[in-house]
Amino acid sequence: MQEQLFFRGFQKPPGGPRRPPPPGRPPRPPGHHALFFALFPPRPAALRTDTLAWDLRHAHGLSGRPIGERRYHVSLFGVGRFEAPPDGLPAALADAASTVRARPFDLLFDEAQSFGKYGRRPLVLRLGKGLDPLLALRRKLVGALLDGGIIARASLAFVPHLTLLYDNTAIEDQPVEPIAWTARELTLVHSLVGQTLYLPLGRWRLDG
Repeated sequence: MQEQLFFRGFQKPPGGPRRPPPPGRPPRPPGHHALFFALFPPRPAALRTDTLAWDLRHAHGLSGRPIGERRYHVSLFGVGRFEAPPDGLPAALADAASTVRARPFDLLFDEAQSFGKYGRRPLVLRLGKGLDPLLALRRKLVGALLDGGIIARASLAFVPHLTLLYDNTAIEDQPVEPIAWTARELTLVHSLVGQTLYLPLGRWRLDG
């Protein structure tokens, strides 16, 4: 989700074209900082999610640790990865996000599955309820970023999910005890890649 092109006024991420990874090896992350928009569960739902993540880990003999209650989220739009965020980009993203209008909506996760084929694959929860308003919110966000001249295009590929942990072992798709919560806030996040640290740069209530 980080293939977006930035318009004039923003410094491009450093570095030239990257060679594709050898067969069987996942691509190397292109930077140490990431910016993305996401929905975060309230703390009670985050705690239930953490309990479920540990239960799945033990049930399937996985070694990866759950990412933790403060980091569970549903990503809406990945802006990109950088050696350093381009000057002015976070402020421009915040300005665009402030124009998005949406009402709170309910999300329900009731299925666990592994993504990917190689390396440390994410074990995720998939939506059983809330897909339509989630997609509508993403469309509004992408529209605001396009209208603001921040991105030139956005990928149509989008599979909503909530990542629990990463592990070299994949599990079969399986139903889980549902976890439900209401999305009430859109958050812009600065992730320090490799440091398991998320820095919120802005939050906007879904009250429109």
